[in-house]
Order: sequence, then structure tokens, then C-alpha cells
Amino acid sequence: MTKVLVIAEHRDGAIVKATLSAVTAAKTIVDATGGSFDIGIVGGTVSALAEQLTAYGASSVHTVQSGTLEGYTAQAYARAIDQVVTASGADYVVAAATSIGKDVMPRVAARRDAGMASDVVRITEEAGTIIYTRPMWAGNVLGKVKINTDIQIVTVRGTEFDAAATTGGASSINAIAPELDEGSLRMKYVGIDAVKSDRPELNDADVVISGGRGLKAQENFSL
Repeated sequence: MTKVLVIAEHRDGAIVKATLSAVTAAKTIVDATGGSFDIGIVGGTVSALAEQLTAYGASSVHTVQSGTLEGYTAQAYARAIDQVVTASGADYVVAAATSIGKDVMPRVAARRDAGMASDVVRITEEAGTIIYTRPMWAGNVLGKVKINTDIQIVTVRGTEFDAAATTGGASSINAIAPELDEGSLRMKYVGIDAVKSDRPELNDADVVISGGRGLKAQENFSL
């Protein structure tokens, strides 16, 4: 039976909206292949976030919690996510194509010796095979991709899949003991110097307006 795993992303104590789009993408695969989906989340302290994720229809929500994961580094997160993949027995692993998703998921694919399709905008089933449509050549063409490995890794554009809604049910939570040898990690989280803004993330915005020199002045954006 097919098992799809969604890797949930979180920031500042909240689930990143694009994760819910990844849940919708996972459900698309489940509808085409049968089976079910799980959700995995890793980090320093993610118990409360895992409780929130139980409402979206997953069979299980897997967690890996460790002080080593308090701040994001691709190396540590890839190892933790790899643990979740093993625990879930996933055939498909889906994450949002955010900056973190694009950074960490190729490492997970390498650890699993799995094929990967990135920045996917559409998922279809053709003759019993899952086909991923993704932009190529700087977005000038859309290509169809088939993955031939036993485990398939996918990142999806959050703007191309609707955010999943809660189902009213409650998934079970499976806490996985972290297996992270800090001594072997060559990356260490030091801190982040971020510019705070009241504006939404571009991936979460309903409308994005851009303009160049032709507008001549800021007030002309109202046009």
C-alpha cells in the first residue's frame, strides 16, 4: 500500500502556509495510487505544532525533537527527516518548494538514493504512473518528469496547490528518538540576522505587484 509523507515546515512557532499546499499535493498522489499519507515535523520543540497537524487527515504525525534542531541547518535537518522517512515507510516524500525545502530535500534524496522532482506545479497519473510537471529553462517551458526510483522526493510550489483544510479527525502522534551525532555535524546554527516586515512572505501573498523605472515614483504604484 502506497505511503506518502509530507515534511512540514515551521517558522517562528507557526506552520508555514506552503506546508498545507504540500498536504494537498500528497492527497493528489494518494487519490491516484491509493494508500494514505503521514506528516513529519522536526525541530527543537515541535509538540504543539504536531498537535495542530493532527487535524489534516494524516494517518500519523511523526516528530523528531532535539536541541540540535533548534536552529535550521541543512545537514542536521536532513538526518532527522531521513529518520522520519524510515519510520513512515514512505514511497513518496513531499515538501514545499520554499528556500528551506529546496535546501534540505536534495540532501534527503541523496541519503535515500532517490530521484527528485523540484518546483512541481502539477501532479497527474498517466497509465498507472505519477507524472510531475515542473518549469524548466528559467520557466520558459513546462516539462513532464517521471521518477524511476523506489522512493520519490518532490517539492511543490505552494501557489499551485490549494491549502488543505482541516478534516475534523485527529491523527496519532509518533515521537521518534533523535539519532543525531553532533560530533559528526559540520554545520552549527549560530543565528539569523533578518529584516522584520509587516508584509507577507511572497509565497503566501494573494497578489504581488512589481514595478520598475517606468513608474518613475512610488506614488504611481496606485496606477
